[in-house]
Parts: sequence; structure tokens; C-alpha cells
Amino acid sequence: MRERPVPRRIARSGYRPASGASPFRQEQAAEGARGTWESNSGQEPASPEVAERLGIEPGSG
Repeated sequence: MRERPVPRRIARSGYRPASGASPFRQEQAAEGARGTWESNSGQEPASPEVAERLGIEPGSG
């Protein structure tokens, strides 16, 4: 099991500077924090329900 980050309170303001900035980036910079993210993906055969939604044969991937 991976380590869980410590939750912290986020306060939003209505201020939003021009190009390239976001409230998230402003808050991260103000707190001296650096945001990260992880992603995992994979393929598996389509279940009958998923295949029907996608218009493909069950078991296709």
C-alpha cells in the first residue's frame, strides 16, 4: 500500500491572473508544495456490457 499524502485545506479566491496561471498553481506555489500525479493503464477483454456500449464483440480488446 502506498503512503497517503497529508490532507491540507485549500482556500479559493476569485482572483485569476492572465495566461499560464491557475488557482491550483498559485496555491501550490504559496504553500511551497509541488504537485505530482501517477497514472496506470492496461487492456482487458470487453465484458458483454462494455462491448454492447462500444458496439464491439464481447471479448474484444
